[in-house]
Amino acid sequence: MTLRTGERSPFALTESDSESLRARLDLALQRARRSGRATLATITCALPSDIDPSAVACASRREGEPWFVFEQPDRGGYALAGLGQVICLEGSGEDRFASVADRWRSLSAAAVADSPGDPDGGGPIAVGGLIYVVTEQADLVEDARRAHDAEVLPAYYEALGPIDIQDSRR
Repeated sequence: MTLRTGERSPFALTESDSESLRARLDLALQRARRSGRATLATITCALPSDIDPSAVACASRREGEPWFVFEQPDRGGYALAGLGQVICLEGSGEDRFASVADRWRSLSAAAVADSPGDPDGGGPIAVGGLIYVVTEQADLVEDARRAHDAEVLPAYYEALGPIDIQDSRR
């Protein structure tokens, strides 16, 4: 993609989207201050069809930054990509999946976001990876994770960043 001087970036929010995001951020901040809990704020915006989200994420990421890419070329070229993270949900023990799922449901239910029923979809999306660790192998997996050898997918972000779900049995 080449931009010429004076051209608008395809990633720039429209004035209407900027106002909508500002209003959502203000409302999320009010809710967070009132409740004392994290409150997500998101906005969903379509990109021009010639933009490849995976290529943008791969080309834009910084060293050590969580990133996520998911493509389904056989389903109309569907692609989802993102950089960074807003919150990391982790679980341990026998109830780890239920615990992480409950935390995500709570966060997404309180989010200031587009309705999932909107034509373009919308709302916050959690993606990430799970690490299955047998207690005896926990130290080996932690070492591998530090060395970036573990297959942990960071997460997708909407307006503010992704959710990274990780699992360990410690």
